[in-house]
Amino acid sequence: ALNAYLAHQPDQAFSKLETIGFFYPDSASLKDILLLKILSLNEARRWKAADTVYTRLIRAYYGNVPPQENPYLNIPRLKNPETAEKLSAYLPLTGAGEFYAGSIKEGMLNALFQIGLLSFGVYNVIIEHYITGILIGAGGYASFYNGSKRRAKKLAELYNERKTVEFNTKLRERLMALIKK
Repeated sequence: ALNAYLAHQPDQAFSKLETIGFFYPDSASLKDILLLKILSLNEARRWKAADTVYTRLIRAYYGNVPPQENPYLNIPRLKNPETAEKLSAYLPLTGAGEFYAGSIKEGMLNALFQIGLLSFGVYNVIIEHYITGILIGAGGYASFYNGSKRRAKKLAELYNERKTVEFNTKLRERLMALIKK
């Protein structure tokens, strides 16, 4: 189980820990097993299940009196990458997907480029430079439109990863302080 956790396979690590608990019921309440379960569940973003195991670990160390507040009361709110992608698709020219994903500068820059390229295309069509207007204006706009959808989704994933790492790092520090006592 430890090897799977260290290999960044938290679901497999948790599965192995559950298997150990099934075949060796007495081991299910061991502090080391509980600690590794919490770490695995956190990495998999299964914080509700980790909260239950955390409560069992606190009871194993302190009895029924928890020494500090529960860190799972401050679970980070994550962004849905599909929502970011859909916002960029359904609200073009606004940078809405990037704004939702937490990147205001990229949202503004993307909206500026899309509006600029679309305006350039329309202007060139008005002055009868059809090829330039269509190829550069509409083609550039289409590139930024499609790229905006992918980028918004990626920004939401990066936001989620950053928030997950921050939360899990704080929790790991708290757990290490707990087991050193």
